[in-house]
Amino acid sequence: LLWQHVISQPTNLSYDIPEKSFINSNDELYIIGRSSLNQSYANGLIFVLKYDQNGNIIYNLPLGNIDGSDYRDYNYMNADLNNDGTLSLVYDPTEYNSPNDNTFNFIKIGNFGNIIESNTHQIPNNSIIGMIKNEEHYFLSQVYDSNYNSTFNFYKIDNQNNLNSLTISNPEFQNFYANSAASLNWIYFRF
Repeated sequence: LLWQHVISQPTNLSYDIPEKSFINSNDELYIIGRSSLNQSYANGLIFVLKYDQNGNIIYNLPLGNIDGSDYRDYNYMNADLNNDGTLSLVYDPTEYNSPNDNTFNFIKIGNFGNIIESNTHQIPNNSIIGMIKNEEHYFLSQVYDSNYNSTFNFYKIDNQNNLNSLTISNPEFQNFYANSAASLNWIYFRF
């Protein structure tokens, strides 16, 4: 055992849940998580922690107010460690009774907990799956028309905040996706 810590976010929520972790080439540990209430699957506050190799906190960054004024449920959350030690984070907070229920927030966090990029995009979140690779975000979302026929939209958002999308209505792809545990790790598109 090299070191261990117990840390809790200073909120009135019940518990904290680590969702993703990374270790960079300097043996620094990153933990991305959320605080939650007992009665909710995802209600709470997203936080990002970074420790040095000796277990000292480099930063503890809550995304939102710890006083509870903006606790949310999250339809989607993902993160990735970039080559330069920054983090790319995306999350889709649920806004109940709001027409903008598909607002994805994209954040790039610097090496000392500073937010160096922040933007949003409206993307329909119908069972969306996604991945982050080389600071680019890829999403696949199923879209239904009024007759419940479905197509898929593939989105690519790069670090310049450009949004590209492609509609996929190929029946073979739809059949493959509907009948397998498809993930973006197996699906490659070229724009």
